[in-house]
Amino acid sequence: MTIRVRAPLVAAALLALAACGIRTDPRPPEDTMARAPTNLSAVRDDTKVLVEWRSPGESIDGKRLSDLSRFVVERRESDEPFAGIGETAADTGHRLRPIRQYSFVDESPGADDAEYRIVPYTADGQRGVPSEPARATGAKTTATEAP
Repeated sequence: MTIRVRAPLVAAALLALAACGIRTDPRPPEDTMARAPTNLSAVRDDTKVLVEWRSPGESIDGKRLSDLSRFVVERRESDEPFAGIGETAADTGHRLRPIRQYSFVDESPGADDAEYRIVPYTADGQRGVPSEPARATGAKTTATEAP
C-alpha cells in the first residue's frame, strides 16, 4: 500500500520538475538594453520646444523590445552635461501595433543653443542607449541616425 501512495507523489514531482526550467538561454544585461531612439527633432517657438522621436523596437542584440516603460528627456546648454527635465511613459507590447512616435514639450527651454536627447528605460529600470542629440532652433532640426 505504501508503494501505491508514493508512486503518484513521485510521478507528480517528476512532472513538476519537467515543467520548470529556462525557456531560452540567459541574456547578459548589455544585450537586453534598449537601442537608441531615432528621428529625434527639436523645434523651438517663442516660448517652448517641441521634442519628437521614434521609439526603438529592439534591444541591442536585435530581439523585440516589449518591456520599454518610459523615456527620460534630457537637455544641456552650452558645454554643460545633460540633465533630465521630464519623462514620457512608453506604450509597448500591450497592443497589436505599439505606439512608436512620441513627443515632449519643454515649457521653459532656456538658452538658444540647448540640445536635447532621449534615454529609454525598461520596466526593470535598465537604462538604454541615449539618442543622438538634437539642437533646438527656430527651424526643425533632426539628429543623425544612431548606428
